[in-house]
Amino acid sequence: SGYFHHKSFALVGGADLDADKRQKFQKKYNKPTFADVHELMIKTKPDVVSVAVPTRHHFDVFNEVIAYSPVAVVCEKPIADSLTEAQEMVTKARDRNCVLVINYTRRFGPGTNELKKKIHDGLFGEIYKGTVWYSKGLMNNGTHFIDLLMYLFGGTSEIKLINKGRYWEGTDPEPDFSVQFGDVEVIFLAGRQEYFEMNRLELVGTNGRIEYGKGRIEYQLIKPDPVFSGGTILDNKTNKIETDSRRYQYYVFEHLSQHLNNNLPLNSNGDTAIETLKVAEQIKERL
Repeated sequence: SGYFHHKSFALVGGADLDADKRQKFQKKYNKPTFADVHELMIKTKPDVVSVAVPTRHHFDVFNEVIAYSPVAVVCEKPIADSLTEAQEMVTKARDRNCVLVINYTRRFGPGTNELKKKIHDGLFGEIYKGTVWYSKGLMNNGTHFIDLLMYLFGGTSEIKLINKGRYWEGTDPEPDFSVQFGDVEVIFLAGRQEYFEMNRLELVGTNGRIEYGKGRIEYQLIKPDPVFSGGTILDNKTNKIETDSRRYQYYVFEHLSQHLNNNLPLNSNGDTAIETLKVAEQIKERL
């Protein structure tokens, strides 16, 4: 729907093996659909293509698409099933002069970028620890927070496995683990999606705390302790950062538009996605 609503793009068609999904797409957008990627590329000649298939098919579908030298490819996260595939995708995109965007949507949201600025401006003092609750698998959902924390704090160092956990739908691991992002140690805990979704990050700093959940970013700052002189406590006042989460996909395409038209840097690309995948692979190696 980002293509449909953004003024810089015009939706021209879609492809899916599932006839029911093609029918729904055509009914909703009044655009042609195809059962074959090659037919889509030949008949609609798109400049920008989204690869929105299960991760295990990213590599194959990307290879079909890149053969037609599109201007840009927007690929769902994680970038691929393996580092070898991911690196080949990045190389092929670079060789074809194709922009490769990986759809880690949090990097593009105005709320995330406002939070990043506040962190780097020192509003929360020294952020030294965090916790993440995630569900529905390390690769499916956990990597969203790994990617977000790398965006906020930089590269990773120490990775520790706490608990091997189980596998979501038998394939995607759900371990408990900790990762050092810059100077911030973050503990990841896996919840059980079948009971309720868990999707929350808490960061603690010397001047306050941040809570980053689905569709909301809130924070509290410290204030003088009214009882004990010289001490500080968390203010009960909760401050909110506007996320505009209902348009999360729109901001991906806004960044892509700004990159293509004004050469502004992309917040998420093949190289950043590879770094995120490397961390996930290191966690999986410890299982």
